[in-house]
Amino acid sequence: MKKHKLFNKTVFNKSNTRTIPMHVAMTCVIALLLGISAGILSYSQVLRTPDEYVTNYIYTYNPFSKADDRITLISIDSDTTDKYGDYSNWDRSLLSEAVDILSDNDAAAIALDVDLSENKTTEGDAALVSSCKEAGNVIAIADASFDTHDDHSDMSTPEEKPGSTEPHDSENIEAADDNNNYDYIPKDSNMNLAKPADSSMDWSTHSAIGITFPYDDLRDVVTVGISNAMQQSDDGSIRSAALTVNYDSRQLDSFASLVYSTYQKSQGLSIEYPSLDNNNLFGFNTITNFSSYNIISFKDLLSENYSASDFNNKIVMIGELSDEGKDEPYFKFINSDYMQQDITTQASIIQALLNNTIKIDVSPLFSSILYAVLIFILYLATARRKSIFTTIFYVASCICTVAVTDTIYQQAGYRFLLLIPLMYNILSIICSLMQNLLYTTYEKRKMENTFKMYVDSHVVDQISDIAPLELASVSMRKKVAVLFVDIRGFTSISESLEPEEVVEVLNEYFSIVYASIMAWNGTLDKFIGDAAMAIFNAPDDLDDYIFNAVCAADDIMKGFIPIRNNFREKFNRDINLGIGINSGDAIVGNIGCYGRYDYTAIGDTVNTASRLESNAKPGQILISSSVFDNLQGRIDVSHIGALSLKGKSSAVEAYMIESITKPDAPNDLARKGFLHELHLLYTKAKPTR
Repeated sequence: MKKHKLFNKTVFNKSNTRTIPMHVAMTCVIALLLGISAGILSYSQVLRTPDEYVTNYIYTYNPFSKADDRITLISIDSDTTDKYGDYSNWDRSLLSEAVDILSDNDAAAIALDVDLSENKTTEGDAALVSSCKEAGNVIAIADASFDTHDDHSDMSTPEEKPGSTEPHDSENIEAADDNNNYDYIPKDSNMNLAKPADSSMDWSTHSAIGITFPYDDLRDVVTVGISNAMQQSDDGSIRSAALTVNYDSRQLDSFASLVYSTYQKSQGLSIEYPSLDNNNLFGFNTITNFSSYNIISFKDLLSENYSASDFNNKIVMIGELSDEGKDEPYFKFINSDYMQQDITTQASIIQALLNNTIKIDVSPLFSSILYAVLIFILYLATARRKSIFTTIFYVASCICTVAVTDTIYQQAGYRFLLLIPLMYNILSIICSLMQNLLYTTYEKRKMENTFKMYVDSHVVDQISDIAPLELASVSMRKKVAVLFVDIRGFTSISESLEPEEVVEVLNEYFSIVYASIMAWNGTLDKFIGDAAMAIFNAPDDLDDYIFNAVCAADDIMKGFIPIRNNFREKFNRDINLGIGINSGDAIVGNIGCYGRYDYTAIGDTVNTASRLESNAKPGQILISSSVFDNLQGRIDVSHIGALSLKGKSSAVEAYMIESITKPDAPNDLARKGFLHELHLLYTKAKPTR
């Protein structure tokens, strides 16, 4: 801590104080606001629906998703229907032949994902029963009916792990009447009915109100599972499934879980069911990369156009898989642009069970904390950097966010909602660019204001947008009024003063000079020791610039009176000013070389004003004849006579101003602003001896 004599008060040495730069504080505040708001938004789940849509859309198009090679699909496709006709008209001897082929090739599990509810009482029905009985590992589907009348979006969930895989009896099932939408309904009218789909409901009480089973003879020789045991999420997509469906006080196993358990048993492997979430569901990921499926056309199967390795010890699923899915019910998985047919959805669920790659939503609390911290750190790392770097960084951050979370989703099964981090990456770019713009503007303004402490504000305003190489071209011949002012005999007086006292007097005096020149719209050219030079009518044009110069000189003289009186009282010495004013042509502009320019005026007009100031006695304002001729009638003068000025070949007529009929200053800004306060500071400060 140091005491400065000039102000008679304690000031701190800046080198000993630690302050946080404004841009650092601003960066921390913005980063904190972004991080906290991201965390709150993520935890509150306010944007859950659009968040689900964005996340689903991203996770849908996963180029790395690949079908399990333990699953083979036999597709009833357009080539098959072209040869054998529409599936609904088939004789089931075709399916019987297919089952025989798969059984002969040692398929581990044969899954019939086709409608087998109608009892056609044909030889084909009997043949299929015989083939399935002989194979012993066939799983057929049954559709559950719910009171939402949407078989493929609403489902019930188990209260516990799956029960028996044995076929269920049909003693309490009867056909619906003509006005009922279901093929079969239970006789027991007191059973629990389904509730509307709602993510907040207790799914353990949601039960099917009807089941569409395969025809009776077939049910005795196959294992039957519920096909539509999948849950439509609150955003309308299918991402979750159940292991069982509640029906008539029993639990019926899902189609996918039965295929999985049948395969595991055939391979001598243990059956490990996944952990269920709070709604007794487990998440799964669809396989969107169709080229990764091992798909064989049903027509090729019957034509023996296949390899035995396609079926040996594998799960083989037979189902409709049309080119555009028009003949098969769709499941809306992930987003409305991507639709899954039943056989591919079932295959995705079975694959999830085989690999135990169950998808689990990350808890809102964990994701909110993670996002808050990441957004905070990322903004701190990128703020105040170049715009191109910031943009590239956040674009890369978005890509990395998607890549990392998708890898976690695919490999570990944890599903992050991505809208918040992606949205805040974009918001961070905008905030960073805005901060840079504001800070750059602030720094420019700060620099200009600082620059104006050394160079006249009019000059700073003129050259602020000019390239350095163009500065030399900013000069012209112009009519101006030039004012010089100097303290008479101050050099000799200063020899008896302390340096701090000299500085105090000069600062008070220059404050008066600056404020007076600014008040009359002049341009302070420079300080030269205890002298000052000002230009009027440059760089800005003034209507009455010569009169403004004279008025500024009068203000300087009057403003110096308190300084002169204080100086006499304090040091018992007299000081006073001498002022000279001339008008005429001069070259005005940036004079110098690249790297160092001065905005000034050059010419005889300037030299004459300087010589008039040198010849002015203490308290005199001397003007040239050109100034007097322009202002006759507005000023009272005394004729000094012709003066021989140094450097002038002929004498110059000089006049001393006695009085001025002066209006209010056109610009009082300098007196009311920061510089005026600075002037008051200097005038109030008392030096310490």
